[in-house]
Amino acid sequence: MPEELMVVLGTSAICAAAFGIAAQLASVFRARAAAAAQFEYRQLVHDANDAQRRVSEALDRAMDELGSLRARTESMERLLKDVG
Repeated sequence: MPEELMVVLGTSAICAAAFGIAAQLASVFRARAAAAAQFEYRQLVHDANDAQRRVSEALDRAMDELGSLRARTESMERLLKDVG
């Protein structure tokens, strides 16, 4: 009977250790996945900020061009009034 008990206890200890190792490995894999997701999110935010900056710069250039066109149009209107 003591040999059978030792076998059962030994098997239980091995199973418990295997379960503990599996739980630790799962925890490590979850942590790695979370770190990867966080990196991807940071990259997405960085890319979005770059895109927003480029759009803002393009809008500034368009506004400058519009202002220039408006000034030239007003000048032409004054010239046409004077001629006509």
